[in-house]
Amino acid sequence: MRLFLVSMVACVACGSVKATDTHSDAGSTGSAVDDAPAASFVLSVAPAQLTMSIGGAAGATTVSVARMGAVGDITLSGQNLPAGVTVTFGSPTLAEGSDSSDVLISLAAPVQAGALAITLVGTAPDGTTSSAVVSITAQLTVTGTIAGARSGVTVGLVENGAYVSSTTSDGSGNFSFTAVTPPYDVYAVAATGTTLLGFTGCNYYAGLTRPDPTIIAPSSTPLSILKLRGSTSVAGNFSDGYTNEMVLWTVDNTTNAASAQSYASGGWSLTAGALGTTSGSTTAGTLYGLQWNSGTSGAPNANYRFGTEAVTLTTGTAYTGASIPATAVTTTASLTGTVTPPAGYGTPSVTLSLNLLGAQTLWSASTTSAVALIPLINGSKSSFNASATLSGGTSYYVYPSLGASTDLTYQMVAVDTLVSPPNSSTNIDFTTPFQITEPANVVSAIQFTGAKQVLTIFTTETNFKLPNLATDFALLANTSYSWSSTAYGPFTSLDAFATPNVVFGATQPDFSNAAPRVQTQSPSQSFTTNVTSL
Repeated sequence: MRLFLVSMVACVACGSVKATDTHSDAGSTGSAVDDAPAASFVLSVAPAQLTMSIGGAAGATTVSVARMGAVGDITLSGQNLPAGVTVTFGSPTLAEGSDSSDVLISLAAPVQAGALAITLVGTAPDGTTSSAVVSITAQLTVTGTIAGARSGVTVGLVENGAYVSSTTSDGSGNFSFTAVTPPYDVYAVAATGTTLLGFTGCNYYAGLTRPDPTIIAPSSTPLSILKLRGSTSVAGNFSDGYTNEMVLWTVDNTTNAASAQSYASGGWSLTAGALGTTSGSTTAGTLYGLQWNSGTSGAPNANYRFGTEAVTLTTGTAYTGASIPATAVTTTASLTGTVTPPAGYGTPSVTLSLNLLGAQTLWSASTTSAVALIPLINGSKSSFNASATLSGGTSYYVYPSLGASTDLTYQMVAVDTLVSPPNSSTNIDFTTPFQITEPANVVSAIQFTGAKQVLTIFTTETNFKLPNLATDFALLANTSYSWSSTAYGPFTSLDAFATPNVVFGATQPDFSNAAPRVQTQSPSQSFTTNVTSL
């Protein structure tokens, strides 16, 4: 007779269960013999609940093991950890006689704030496992900066559309909020416009998740003071046979004080400024001369010549007979490609500029062609700009820092559309839904202007409401506001926009940045706020 004895060893709590099938032969021993029970263990963790900041200090806990039998070395690990979660064990392996290990848990992007469960697992040499769960409340400590290190700027926090609190930036432009649940909104309130008009502005960033945003605060523009300087006329000649000639006058060899262009004749004249205010006073400076030929499109295509002439000008006394000794520019770069406007838009207006004593126009035309030749003079670079319009909206594109042969082929993007509320709407308040359309990979700056107030909402969302910012920036009842949207790209998120060295805007020549950029400007609409209260 054969007797089978089955023993079950169960690991309590959250551990595994292991079954062992043993037997003895009664024919040989005359009795049944029970095998020893299989070894087991139970894993636990304390504390089992942590509140942590994403991107902040690591959370500390301790994992312990209760052994039942000779288990052997237990290997600790994190199971199926989400991206951005890091688990570090003080003792990754618990040998016999060692029953606990410190654990550090770190959270970083792309971890989302809220409830998070981290499973810790112990594995014995025979494959037996036991697990314990750490429940985490993930929060964000936001430590941000006002661009330009501006102090004394009011900065506020909004979560889920509700005002939370506000603070003031310190002497280095820094501000902070604790226990923040992303996505969150922050805003900066400061004076804006000219110092004479005294507008108040609010820049509102809607939908941030990063712990270290750099945000731009509104700023005032001081009234400029006109400085009176003397001037005189200067005239001279270039070699004939060139379709384009440019002459620049500078006093300090970095700033253009006057310029002139003429075509084919070889003669040129300009009014040179930045001279002494007293008649008869003298000023030393330099004349820069550039010549080139253009093709049928008007774009530069051959025969650049460049030269300089040092001259001393006398205020109020004409200078004639200047003769700039230009020589051939031997290093050039070719531009190729086409710039295609959005569907329905007009032919783009393109401009090719050279950074010679400031931005100098080499070519301006209405065309889709980007075919041209640029001179490389003493390390100078060029910039290609394009714009296209439709119904009052404008799409812009800039390709900066052109210093080598480049294909500029590009499909321009359509302008944001203001969908709702309809133009000239009334009774607008904080419950009114706003909607726009926007191209991909842009951040839209939606600006509301009225009653000496300028509110700008930076967002990647197409649906939003006016923010209620308590007393920091109170929109007014029974007041007319205009609104429009300016989009900047390429930006993959608002987090990518809220950085220290963000570069945006594509309407002006750019000789210092590397990547092409886009900008769109929508037509404006208007609305009137609720008569009794906003």
